[in-house]
Amino acid sequence: MKFVRQILAAAVIVMLFSGFAFSQQTGDYRSAATGNWGDAATWETFDGASWVAASSAPTGTETITVDGEDTVKVDVVVSITGYVKVVETGIIEVTAGSLAFADGSTYEHARDGGNVPTSTWEMGSTALYTGITGSTPGNRGQDYYNLTL
Repeated sequence: MKFVRQILAAAVIVMLFSGFAFSQQTGDYRSAATGNWGDAATWETFDGASWVAASSAPTGTETITVDGEDTVKVDVVVSITGYVKVVETGIIEVTAGSLAFADGSTYEHARDGGNVPTSTWEMGSTALYTGITGSTPGNRGQDYYNLTL
């Protein structure tokens, strides 16, 4: 019986602390409003305690989330080496710029429907589809390097 309690206690501790591995990190970005990628007003950054207005747009090396009903328009040349995640009804739309996912980068389409942004998928990049419950995303017929469904 003592062994069972120890196992249960260990399981509870692991569950409590596992959330920290997937939580925000200082320097992460998330969309704050609909706007252009290159405009700092489109973004918020995590300062280690809370989300604050960004002083600059993300460079592409960070973990970046587009969420809510925000549409982020790629109006500059962006090369992603970090992690980009689109959730809820968020949208990334390539307009006047270009979007490339470089070696080691990941794009996660974690929402139902929507569109995958028109992008260049370089060697070592990954596109990950999660959160699809009813409607597959549009614009998914691209030449991916790694595709995880």
